[in-house]
Amino acid sequence: MVTAKRKNAAFLAAAVLVAVIVAGSGVFTYMHTGGSSGSQPSTVSAGSSEAPPTTVKEVNRFPVARLSTSGLGGFCAVLTTGRAYCWGQEVNSSTPQLVQINPVEQISIGWVTCVISRGEVWCWHNHGDRKPFKQEGVAGATAIETSVQTTCAIAVGDVYCLGANTAGTVGDGTHDPRDAPTKVNGPVGATALTLDTSTACAVASGDLWCWGDNTFGQLGDGTKAEPPDHMANRPVPAKVAGLGRVTAASTGGARTCAISDGDLFCWGRGMIELSLDSLTPTALPSFGKVTAVSVGQESVCVIRDDGAVVCGGGNRWGQLGTSKGFAIDEVVVLKGIAGATAIAANNRSTCAANGAGTYCWGGNDDGQLGDGTTTSHWERTLVRWPN
Repeated sequence: MVTAKRKNAAFLAAAVLVAVIVAGSGVFTYMHTGGSSGSQPSTVSAGSSEAPPTTVKEVNRFPVARLSTSGLGGFCAVLTTGRAYCWGQEVNSSTPQLVQINPVEQISIGWVTCVISRGEVWCWHNHGDRKPFKQEGVAGATAIETSVQTTCAIAVGDVYCLGANTAGTVGDGTHDPRDAPTKVNGPVGATALTLDTSTACAVASGDLWCWGDNTFGQLGDGTKAEPPDHMANRPVPAKVAGLGRVTAASTGGARTCAISDGDLFCWGRGMIELSLDSLTPTALPSFGKVTAVSVGQESVCVIRDDGAVVCGGGNRWGQLGTSKGFAIDEVVVLKGIAGATAIAANNRSTCAANGAGTYCWGGNDDGQLGDGTTTSHWERTLVRWPN
């Protein structure tokens, strides 16, 4: 005989709603564990006192729109909400720390960190005085990139740079240091930037223009700047030949990669694992059709057109996301990161984001994996967002 009391208890158990915050992951899990009054009973295993889950919905509370990284061991993310967070060496934290400027459209982290907020550029030093200051002379900014020696921005289609300029990275035809934004001598109508220590490139009207350091042929013009005179450095931008319509580019580790008509091309410093040794653009078909690229010190990672994350090159720190070894002569398709929307690779680590969360892998000596530890991981680990 089933009493009214037992019926009520069973009804309450079946209708319970459970909400769980997965600790530090930024993922909100909503679980409905039963039906409604008059619904058919659920089938459960012998001895079970609870109805099985029927639906599970996960909501990412920290959806990432953009990722940025430095060569020093840090990452920053801009969320779709306009808030920005950074973690790693530059902020001395192994978990994401909130950037106080709001909203943020773009962020770049290097010797200084700079953001674009409502078209204005704000920067702060990562060592010493960290008070943000407004960078004059680049009103209406739409893109920003920083490195150890240089900062560049796009404002109304023109490129402006400042910095040491030892390799001509300011792009004004000189090697004189510039402490204020200086207009680069072309290109016009720029839409995207990429910056290595002393090499810069910009995408404009489907073409790629590069300038600055050319020690390893990373400018893509078939030459390289041999020491001691480094005469092949270029203080004025030149268009990279041998490419179709360029949509994105990345430079790092003295090599440059670009996406041309959906295909990946790279050049500059050799990469044995990818059979790359060219001073001019060379296709890397093993990556497939790609939509985004990020070049680290020893690796290249892309987002393929099907949303998969694919990495190749050196794996000394696990930055390819696999434990197969230091030198791998094939590209690696990362597991568990379907539908990727952002990618960033640096000297030792890589991060990627999708609708479910943000993941990092590789070296973690400065907390750059963002998981609250300094333990390195060969495989992806979930970034630990604030609760």
